[in-house]
Amino acid sequence: MDQIVIWIILSLSSISTLLVVAEAFGFLPDKLSLWLNRKKLSQTLEILKQFGMDVDKYKRAIISVNIPSYSNQTDLANAVNDLLTKTKIEEPGITVGKVENACTGYWFDVMGFTTDPQMAILFARFLSTHLKHLIRDETIFQSPNFDFIVTPKQGSPILGYEFAKIVDKPFVLHPEEYKFNATKKIPRKDFDFGKNVPPKGSVALLVDDSTTGGRKMKRAVDDLRRYGYTVTDCLVIFEPTVKNARRILEQDGIRLHSIVQINK
Repeated sequence: MDQIVIWIILSLSSISTLLVVAEAFGFLPDKLSLWLNRKKLSQTLEILKQFGMDVDKYKRAIISVNIPSYSNQTDLANAVNDLLTKTKIEEPGITVGKVENACTGYWFDVMGFTTDPQMAILFARFLSTHLKHLIRDETIFQSPNFDFIVTPKQGSPILGYEFAKIVDKPFVLHPEEYKFNATKKIPRKDFDFGKNVPPKGSVALLVDDSTTGGRKMKRAVDDLRRYGYTVTDCLVIFEPTVKNARRILEQDGIRLHSIVQINK
């Protein structure tokens, strides 16, 4: 019996050594090499955790380093408010919301202003700077390892596109209605992807200029999850509190992150 156990241990050790050597010289298929590296990485991280190291904290810090920042975080809200003032349209009869209208008497036309390329880049930089700050704290931002950016087509797609360029992630549009009928689940029916459709299990980050009632965002969340994607966070420039979109999205497990809140 002892000889059998020793034989098994020696066999496993030999296979392990062979795989390490083959991987080092590039003889293994990419998928197998990636799997081995992930296993080694997970073992290393587990050892670090046992020594009391907060691995997630350092991982978030590393991700944050790679996100561009264009201003001091403490000055960001003031800069956004100043620019929002320039986009503001004030008329007594203005209402917001598609399903339930709320009379505000004003509208911040960030959608319109982002048709100017320089304005779109400036607002996208605001979002990037805010994200860099948010992503370090797990109690604030839930999914730092997002794989692609999603913006409602009826929202501010140019802003979403410019933001995706800054963070170097694929950009995806979510139309108001599906594009065609299909008997099978086809992601391109409900989303405008580039040349590659993200694999099932990929993490999406919702981005727009604002969300008032949460309707567009909720539809995007429902469609993303229907195709097996993960989505937990939504990033916007400003948040009108008149209809409490934050609470509506939280009911779906979505955390809303806004640079400024509009309370009147």
